Amino acid sequence: TMAEKAGLGKSHFMVLHDLEGKICHIWNCLAQEAHRNGCEFLVLLGDDVRLKTAGWKKGIERRFWDIASKRQLPFGFACVAFNDVNFRNFPTFPVVHKEHLARCRRLFPRRLINQGGDPFLFELYKRWGASEFCFEHELENTIGGMDEARYTKRTIRWNGEQLTTYIDKLEGNDAAVNENQVEEKSSRPAALTDKGKRVPCVDVVVPTFRLDVEILSRIVSLRASVPANVSFWIVIDNPDAEPEKLNAVRAMEKLDNNYAVNIREHDKNYGVSAARNTGMAYSNADFICLLDDDVKPDPGLLDAYIGGIMRHPRANVLVGLAELSTAKTLWSKAMLACNVIGFYYIADDRPFPPWGVTANLCVRGRTSRIRFKHKFPNTGGGEDIDYCIRSNQFKGAIVSVPGASVEHPWWADGHASSIIHVMGWAKGESLCVDDPDLQQYIYWTLPNVAEWTLLSLVLAPFWHPRALLLASLAAALVQILLRTRSFYFRVSVHEGRWMKRCVIGFVGSLIVLCQEMARVAAHLDRMRFVNLLWRFDWYCKQQMSYRAAQKTAHLIVSIVYVSIFIFVY
Repeated sequence: TMAEKAGLGKSHFMVLHDLEGKICHIWNCLAQEAHRNGCEFLVLLGDDVRLKTAGWKKGIERRFWDIASKRQLPFGFACVAFNDVNFRNFPTFPVVHKEHLARCRRLFPRRLINQGGDPFLFELYKRWGASEFCFEHELENTIGGMDEARYTKRTIRWNGEQLTTYIDKLEGNDAAVNENQVEEKSSRPAALTDKGKRVPCVDVVVPTFRLDVEILSRIVSLRASVPANVSFWIVIDNPDAEPEKLNAVRAMEKLDNNYAVNIREHDKNYGVSAARNTGMAYSNADFICLLDDDVKPDPGLLDAYIGGIMRHPRANVLVGLAELSTAKTLWSKAMLACNVIGFYYIADDRPFPPWGVTANLCVRGRTSRIRFKHKFPNTGGGEDIDYCIRSNQFKGAIVSVPGASVEHPWWADGHASSIIHVMGWAKGESLCVDDPDLQQYIYWTLPNVAEWTLLSLVLAPFWHPRALLLASLAAALVQILLRTRSFYFRVSVHEGRWMKRCVIGFVGSLIVLCQEMARVAAHLDRMRFVNLLWRFDWYCKQQMSYRAAQKTAHLIVSIVYVSIFIFVY
């Protein structure tokens, strides 16, 4: 035969019926037949593949020996992939050993049709650090791959329950054995009892609009001090950026067996929620670390999160610390005093926070179907609250990992122009009020200053404008005074004299007032008038005094408004 003339050994032919386009089914049948005939290694190839490197069989077998020695695993307990010149960094056409069929009985699940077989095998052995590319041996897939194939591509979600089942099979933990399997259960290899050989799989997803190569380079240089499988996914969400920046980020892509850097691009600006979802869709890791593109992570970030995963294996969200540099401007000090950035430090305050900011989160990966909703603003605001609360399915589902810290910059360098960013948060947070997944954390209060002012502006052209406007002004002054007094006691005594502390508290009260105005404006913009007077509990019932304080403050404001109106009227 042609194979024998090429030095590839004997050929076996099988005639399979009703399997047109079902490549994974065909591979399963061929692999089981090869195993019955005493085959040692199995490589998944197509009839349109060109092998470009001589000596590939010896090279791949040597890689199997290297993995067994390095990871202290049985020989053959590995998956080695060719370097596909048309699909770099993707494990097309992997090689497995007969050990795989002895443990799993087939290459991959029956549900796979013609997509997902090769990455399934590669991801499976990643859990033991036993998946590697053989970069020196190349092949070319001339048809298919990323492009159109000769058949209709049919993709299923294989990285959840299907992958978990096969992980158990490789470890020897699966209970069921079918009579039609290749071998009897008694002949199966011994179970892998040493759990220490398993390695954590943690990917890092970074949506980027700024395309700051210096910051991104620092992120992709993160390393763990323990064996771990890590891939970086940088999603460019600004295709209209300067070509120099785009090319610089594209040049960061790196092929590697570990700590590979993958660059993906959107064709337009879809926003941070969509960009995170894109990165999460490409990842098959057990956990995914979400970082913003303007943070400087601590070198021990991955170690901290891996430690948190080991301590809390059932957790769905691990909340890291997002530290801002020392506040030097009046505005940044006021933001600290009014606590609008309190959740950036929540990991230091609560072991089980209700939610955390997406500047630094680690979330469950392949087994979770929770994704960010696209309804939130492109620049962010509210999507982190919604995501975390939907993930908080049991006590301990969200945990703090204060050791996983990043340095976050001050918006607009801590100057007053950052109010635009703060009001943007408020616009996104207003969507939480009518989110069906968050209704248990919604509560009602009397009108706040922004709502009383809105009422005055609506009625003033028709009815007692002087009384209405004076009542609104009085209510605003009372609220500002009350909040200034409250924020005053949060300002460090090291700031100096009491007058300076009062000014900081006063500016903080203005920031909160601007947030309230932004929320009201957002409700009006969406014509959601029914959302007025309804608030979202940022602490999600963990701190009921927060609700009580809000209700009391709005009660006082309402009494002042009504009293002044009656007096002037």
